[in-house]
Amino acid sequence: MMRQGDAMNSMRLLSLCLALAWCSSSTLAKELQTTFTTAYSCGSKPSEGTCLSEPFEPGRVVILLKKDSSGVCISKTEEKYKYEGVDRYYEGTKLGSLDGCFGPFNFAIVGADPSFVRLTNEKISSSVLDKRRKQARELLKRREASFPATPETEQFRVSDIPPKVIVAGHNVLLSYTLKMDSTFGPSVLFLNDRHFVSESKEWCATGHTFFYVKDKLHLGYFEAGCGGGYSAAIIKDLSSGTPKEVYVRGRTT
Repeated sequence: MMRQGDAMNSMRLLSLCLALAWCSSSTLAKELQTTFTTAYSCGSKPSEGTCLSEPFEPGRVVILLKKDSSGVCISKTEEKYKYEGVDRYYEGTKLGSLDGCFGPFNFAIVGADPSFVRLTNEKISSSVLDKRRKQARELLKRREASFPATPETEQFRVSDIPPKVIVAGHNVLLSYTLKMDSTFGPSVLFLNDRHFVSESKEWCATGHTFFYVKDKLHLGYFEAGCGGGYSAAIIKDLSSGTPKEVYVRGRTT
């Protein structure tokens, strides 16, 4: 259930959107499908332009998720453009004015009612956090023990640095780093009383973010492939109690 503060923030966002003529009732009615994508700065300075990594038709409402989970910004798709990737040119989308709202951003939602989207990172009691940390460490040790004993698997050893913790209700994610890399690492997700540990292919991930779309909890993050030759953006729908991939971009192996 949406808390009173969240509801008020959502109403303010919608009021701003309508006041700026970004999402009139007729525009919202035309948004037939909600689409996930990634957002990034595409100007010479972070404040000079924001783009989406995939092509969209002009005039669609876009909700941008701030990288630090502090809030969202609203814009509209403006024009498609081509940008250079590792192996070829790709087509993306430039956005219009953000009306003084600044990033950096990680993910974006195209076609959603702004009043239905919110970022979240709630508080958790120290006793529950300590319990989850102990459980997560044990689960990661078991996963590490399942790796073959080769020099290559040394890259998968988890560091002793405390994990980043994000919380949404009774759901907790603990994101760890590796001894060889202070940015990427595995994670343990607790969805109520169930737990999910990163598979070996997901052992190098970062930037985990909880957010809601129409009261459905989602998790977004980025994989580095652990030497697998790719960098991918992932979004999972957690609302059923089991993570389900609903967006993947960049995974090639």
